[in-house]
Amino acid sequence: MDDILYEAARIIDERGWCQGVGRRDDGSVCLYGAVMSAAYPETYGRGIMRIEEMWNGDPPAIQRLRAFLGSSSNVDIFLHNDTILSSREDAVKTLMEAAEYGGEE
Repeated sequence: MDDILYEAARIIDERGWCQGVGRRDDGSVCLYGAVMSAAYPETYGRGIMRIEEMWNGDPPAIQRLRAFLGSSSNVDIFLHNDTILSSREDAVKTLMEAAEYGGEE
């Protein structure tokens, strides 16, 4: 179970889901943007990203989401968001399932 991924699902449900960008001015976010907003609410969640956060590597929730999607890079998260998902509900479901993912194939 991953609390950050559950929080990311709540963020998308509350703020909205978007494609083509991590975060929009209206607060809507993609899969990646939602996880980063949940992991770094004081910075990314407000539209700021500290360089230390970017250079510290991905938070464990991003690594878990990548594993759930069967991907090896963050690019795959963006591609999944922009080409596979078609609604806010799809995005929320993906994050909830990733939160419960135990690593089984």
